[in-house]
Amino acid sequence: MSFPGMEPALQSLLECIVAGLPSGTPIYLVGGAVRDLLLQRPIHDLDFVLSENAIRTGRKIARLLDADFYALDTERDTGRVILKEHPGTRMRLDFARQRGPDIESDLRERDFSINAIAIDLQHPDRMIDPCGGANDLLTKMLRPCSPGSLINDPVRIIRA
Repeated sequence: MSFPGMEPALQSLLECIVAGLPSGTPIYLVGGAVRDLLLQRPIHDLDFVLSENAIRTGRKIARLLDADFYALDTERDTGRVILKEHPGTRMRLDFARQRGPDIESDLRERDFSINAIAIDLQHPDRMIDPCGGANDLLTKMLRPCSPGSLINDPVRIIRA
């Protein structure tokens, strides 16, 4: 797995996560981590989307990485792994079940186009960008994914 500007430690971590899953399990790196990879910025947390069993997968990855784990939202099948990197530093890995029938539907439900980009970790050369977020990064545009993005979650206005 390789992506321009990806630090070797991050690449190794992603490879370890994929290797810890049953062969062919769809898993996507999404959101701010993908945005920051494209901008070649440091990454401090990773968000993953799976079609099912996100909490169970997060627990398994936590055991594999000798990390801490807790369920964030059992109803929405979302959990968090906390990796201790160096004394005083941590990296969060969030595992969430996708919203909607497929990854593109999930991405379209997000806040802004620049956060609605995914990398299929089973096929890392495949970037999924249904809202045009990569182009918006190039043109320095902040655009909601849909007309209802800000109405459905008004806190997004503050993040903007």
